[in-house]
Amino acid sequence: MDRRMGNRKFARVLTRARDQGYSLADAWKLAVRWTEAKQRAETYDLDVSWEDEDIPWEDLRGDAETEHPPIWTCAVVWDPGPHYRKGESVCRASLGGIGLNAWSDAYVYEVEADVLTEACDNVDAERERDAQAQADELAARATFAGVSP
Repeated sequence: MDRRMGNRKFARVLTRARDQGYSLADAWKLAVRWTEAKQRAETYDLDVSWEDEDIPWEDLRGDAETEHPPIWTCAVVWDPGPHYRKGESVCRASLGGIGLNAWSDAYVYEVEADVLTEACDNVDAERERDAQAQADELAARATFAGVSP
């Protein structure tokens, strides 16, 4: 995300949050969190996919009397990484049971910041595990070959 695009998106999040009653401090924190999460996710080629929630409203809320929100959705971050076969992807993070009044709700940015951060943390943890496994394997090979650590 280039700086100008980031500034415009930051301003859009800040404005939308302020328009929906967030304090200036809370709106600013949200805009910073969302922008940082989006920029970090870009380095991994990750983005949020908004999908229909497949769990019925009544099953999650426990009653049919609570008013169903106009938009009932879930947020998923799929990793289409180059290490997967064509057409395959892995779910890196998700959050379901999200009720929105409109797609313009500032809560959309809250959810995106959370699931993108979690997805990036999961990718980092997997890479760290893979690197440690490779280091352990190399150490075992070196020891087996007669070289002591």
